Amino acid sequence: MPPVVPHLYGIPGFCQPVSSLSHLVAAAGACLAAIPLIRLGKGSSARMIALAVYAVCVISLLAISGTYHSLNHGGPARAFMQHVDYFAIWLLIAGTFTAVHGVMCRGFWRSGVLTLIWGYAAAGIVLQILWFKFFSGVPGLVLYLGLGWAGLVSIVKLGRQIGFRAVRPLWYAGIFFSAGAVLEAVRQPVVIRNWVGPHEIFHLAVIVGVMIHWLFIRKLVLQYAPGAALPSGAYDAAALTGVIPVA
Repeated sequence: MPPVVPHLYGIPGFCQPVSSLSHLVAAAGACLAAIPLIRLGKGSSARMIALAVYAVCVISLLAISGTYHSLNHGGPARAFMQHVDYFAIWLLIAGTFTAVHGVMCRGFWRSGVLTLIWGYAAAGIVLQILWFKFFSGVPGLVLYLGLGWAGLVSIVKLGRQIGFRAVRPLWYAGIFFSAGAVLEAVRQPVVIRNWVGPHEIFHLAVIVGVMIHWLFIRKLVLQYAPGAALPSGAYDAAALTGVIPVA
């Protein structure tokens, strides 16, 4: 039997205050950073679309999660938002693949890989619609991690293009996401009784993972993407690094 996590205290308007407020604040931050990120893709409509899809997916996940965890237990609104919250995780994973492959790749590595990724995500959503109780537990976690760690293929692909040192942030983000998910599954640890438990740690791990991915994608556009609209002086900086982007 898994360890029992102490009941969480709420505050007015927020049933799970740490989980809710952390993701709502992160969603607001992502909204502010979204337009500058998308504008970096200027010069390529495909790149701008990929960045826009990514930004929308990140903001949606954080906003939906923050809203869901603010609602009181037992009501129909929370039950509905719980389903939407689980679906949004698929958007975050697929949206991150979309940014990386949309910015850096062409041909099969863009359209083919993203078709497979979004197909997997769609299948995961369908499974959760049909058998939510089953796929909201450990089986669903396995599916999420399976899609996320399919990113190993992306790491190898990008590592061969821009150097394996440059893609280390993808490893770091994956570790944060995975560690948070595993702690959530085993329901440990309780850091501050009645306030910060494994679920809150998972939420904070998601924020850190998203931030690492966001900064990494921004760096891809600025330094490595072919034909990106770089700010003044960035082309010189890229030349000094000796980086020659390859699609």
